[in-house]
Parts: sequence; structure tokens; C-alpha cells
Amino acid sequence: MAAVVSTQNVPARKLAARGISTPFHYIPLDNTLGGRRYARAFGDLPVTHSAASRLVRLPLWFGMRTEQDKVIEATFDYFFAV
Repeated sequence: MAAVVSTQNVPARKLAARGISTPFHYIPLDNTLGGRRYARAFGDLPVTHSAASRLVRLPLWFGMRTEQDKVIEATFDYFFAV
């Protein structure tokens, strides 16, 4: 997870600038129509929402070779430069 809550898209923008796609995919259940309709949450879920705002989804697929090194290098450059 990214360290700073208020800058959710910063890692994605930095990686995108290097040609690496990091699609956003996690929406807390209590923020979805089905979740509000069928699930129960007692009170606010601050940890869930905090984590959701900081998750970074890195690309990964079978047979990934050259791209793997590119993703690892860009990720290390971002997270160790912060």
C-alpha cells in the first residue's frame, strides 16, 4: 500500500509516466450498491477506506519477463524515493 492516504493516485501517475498501467479495482463493499443493499456494517469503516485509498495494483501475468524488470524497477524507484 502507498504510505500517504491523500495522494492515492501519485504512485499510479508515476508508474503510468513510465508506461506501467496500475488499474484501480478495489471499492469497499459499503460503497457499492449491492453492499449497501445486502451487507451490514456497524459504524464507519475507517481502516477499510484508508486501505482502499492506498492500494496500488501492479501488473502481473504468466510469462512476464522483460516487463517484470520494468515494473520492479519503477516500483522500487517510487517507493524508495519517497
